Amino acid sequence: MSGRRTHISQRVRDWIERTTNRTVASGPFRGMRYVARAYHSAYHAKLLGTYEMELHGIVEELCRETPGIIVDVGAAEGYYAVGLAMRLPGGGAGGEVSGFEFRVSGEEGAGILLPGAGAIPGAGAVATQVEMSPVWTQ
Repeated sequence: MSGRRTHISQRVRDWIERTTNRTVASGPFRGMRYVARAYHSAYHAKLLGTYEMELHGIVEELCRETPGIIVDVGAAEGYYAVGLAMRLPGGGAGGEVSGFEFRVSGEEGAGILLPGAGAIPGAGAVATQVEMSPVWTQ
């Protein structure tokens, strides 16, 4: 029975990927072109736009406030960093969106999202704690 469930769930995952064409289908980042895989999170929920649905209202509120700087620490492949940069032209009111990832797997994925989303300075960047220190003093 386990093999049958695996086969069915793989068919559902394949259908989601084909149907969305790796573009987020709903939620605050609807229309964002997405990477071929997510790092340590729910890839298909991100494609459907249902990933962390409890945060959708907070993301919308953040977008209305147009912050001057957004720092996403632990950005992995950049779902939030690139999504927010996409929603906030120029990263907000003259500010910027920066995403930082410290894990090797995140480094591998850090720049993958950018070509589909457009060139967004700072999003998906990989930095060390020392490189990040100026961000905290602004």
